[in-house]
Amino acid sequence: MAEVLGAPADAVPNTDGDYLKIVHPEDRARVAHAYQRAIAGNTPYALEYRVFRTDGSVGWMRELAEFQAGPTAKPTRLIGTIQDITEQKSIETALRDSEARLRAFMDNAPVGMFVKDLAGRFTMLNRHDAEFFGRQPEDVIGRRSADLLASEDADIVEAHDRSVLTAGAPVARELHFANRPWIEWSYEVKFPIRDAGGTVVALGGIAVDISTLKRTEQALRDSEARMRAFMDHAPMLIYLKDIEGRYQLVNREFERIEGVSEDQLRGKTVFDVLPREHARAVRRLRSRVSWPSAN
Repeated sequence: MAEVLGAPADAVPNTDGDYLKIVHPEDRARVAHAYQRAIAGNTPYALEYRVFRTDGSVGWMRELAEFQAGPTAKPTRLIGTIQDITEQKSIETALRDSEARLRAFMDNAPVGMFVKDLAGRFTMLNRHDAEFFGRQPEDVIGRRSADLLASEDADIVEAHDRSVLTAGAPVARELHFANRPWIEWSYEVKFPIRDAGGTVVALGGIAVDISTLKRTEQALRDSEARMRAFMDHAPMLIYLKDIEGRYQLVNREFERIEGVSEDQLRGKTVFDVLPREHARAVRRLRSRVSWPSAN
């Protein structure tokens, strides 16, 4: 006990009253009540509390005690142990602080973030990821994607999970969901989480909603398809060049009359693909075009 308190042997309290004086004020009443109840009812107890050491520092103690019965089965004495758990408490505090920082980071991230166990059950996720399921985080914890999504959407998610665990390395994919009203497309990076020994113990992931981007890309493709349809059915030569005179696209009528395909023209000038006299004529025509100023 002297070593635990950092005090000389003759300075160690030898009564409950004296010992309670070095117990932290915030824990003192609880410890005193446990002592009183044990004596009054001969009941064992287990306590964790703080004490002041002789150097002024605060330490954590774990005290376990029970009564020992005599020959008549009547309790005759109290036997207990006191263990210094200061280091353990420091580790627990550091872990709680680390988890609090992680939680703050996750809850304020503009992307979905989650952790699953090896069976695919969510053990941690932020509000943003829970919104992809139309639920609160606490309603998702402990459940699998198959419990929350239509089967074909769950199959896509779980196939991605398996690829990460099989490879033992991060895997990024774009996922398209057919029956998920809260998100149609997501870009997800999933990765294995390892313990200190290097064993994979969980799966982590980051998910970004790219539905708007995908819809914009599709709208652009649709617009380009409409423009191409108009060009290819126009009864005249139509082409597009960059400022350096390199072909970007031509229509079918251009291909038919000039006898050159768009693939052959793209990125080239008339001098690369047309007869020299023809190319000169095109250049003279082009020289009459007033190009907009770069300013």
